[in-house]
Amino acid sequence: MFHFFIYKLNKKIQRLEKRNKFSLYFLSPLRICHMLIEKTFMSRNLEKLSSYGGYFMSKKKYNKINVVSAGIGDSSGFEQEIIRKLPISKLITIDPTNEGKKCIKKIKSKKIFFEQKALFTHNGDIKIFLPFDEKKNFNLSIDNLYSSNKFKIIKSINMESIIKKYNLKIIDILKLDIEGVADIVILDYLKKKQYPDQILFEIERPYSVFKQLNFFYRFIKLLYVLRKNYKIYVYNSLKLGFKSEISAIKIK
Repeated sequence: MFHFFIYKLNKKIQRLEKRNKFSLYFLSPLRICHMLIEKTFMSRNLEKLSSYGGYFMSKKKYNKINVVSAGIGDSSGFEQEIIRKLPISKLITIDPTNEGKKCIKKIKSKKIFFEQKALFTHNGDIKIFLPFDEKKNFNLSIDNLYSSNKFKIIKSINMESIIKKYNLKIIDILKLDIEGVADIVILDYLKKKQYPDQILFEIERPYSVFKQLNFFYRFIKLLYVLRKNYKIYVYNSLKLGFKSEISAIKIK
């Protein structure tokens, strides 16, 4: 009941801020901490970046690129735009939901492929948690961002399997909107000495107050690792202190 109340309260705050275009982050110590981490490790100077379906990318010119995009939900704006505007060789999309599958099927291109699974660090059955308002929110979470008791068992797939199955010699752009586990997937992939040219991802702070210390530890650990090889940008203007929308651009 407590977690349900916190979930509903945060959703109401986010809707209020979006409607009034005004953030109340300064009233929450946790949101302030989140934003201090952004300010310490990331830049908001986006002059060298361009927006594609709401994700900011380097303006670098490519000949042919391979893109892996995990987390579609009910919106495929990013995938539609890069298919139109970039020289895509293969676009591998991954999402465990029927909504994600429907979105990708609407894109008519022989360059796009779909896996109805959850991207994680291993292959097999995995528990994934549903939000309290599952009829409106299609975002499932392996990390259980919502502290919900409702879950289902789905298939997961890792980056190694994606690369092998689709014969990808290199991944130029990795985009992740995978509800709480982007850091785990990124760190697991980087351990294999694989460095995508650009990593576009979201970091969502869990709703439970009991998960905050672990969240901040994981967030800072990820940024320390990324900054060795990447310039890191943050660009969201909504949900400040609730999540970070991030572009990590490889340093040449």
